[in-house]
Amino acid sequence: MLVGGLAVWAGTFANSNSQAVEYPKQVQAKISHLVRYANTPIKPENFHCEGIPQETNKPTVGNVLASLVTSNLTTIRNRQSFDCFDNTCSLSISDCKPWQSGECSQRFLKYELDEQNRIRSTSFSCIDVP
Repeated sequence: MLVGGLAVWAGTFANSNSQAVEYPKQVQAKISHLVRYANTPIKPENFHCEGIPQETNKPTVGNVLASLVTSNLTTIRNRQSFDCFDNTCSLSISDCKPWQSGECSQRFLKYELDEQNRIRSTSFSCIDVP
């Protein structure tokens, strides 16, 4: 069910008029590929996010994706971003409070690609920026 919900969210994310995505089909394909790693654990030394419920003691890519989707559904002012630069990709969401003019908190799900553009399953990290 989580994978189905994330797939729908990926389609909505890629086709959203409020999101300036240059190549929506490519972004949708990359996010759909990312969802396949939902059960992949994130190493404790790479996990720096707060308030993400975990069904086990190990945080997973799926936990972080679910938190990004939940934030999108429950927060009025936010901005999603997905980008790859060289061999590093990140999916993020900004949470701006109504009284904030520019400084917003952000959550990043970051990962690396190998030489064949495959996701390195050991490279996932979650980072909160206050």
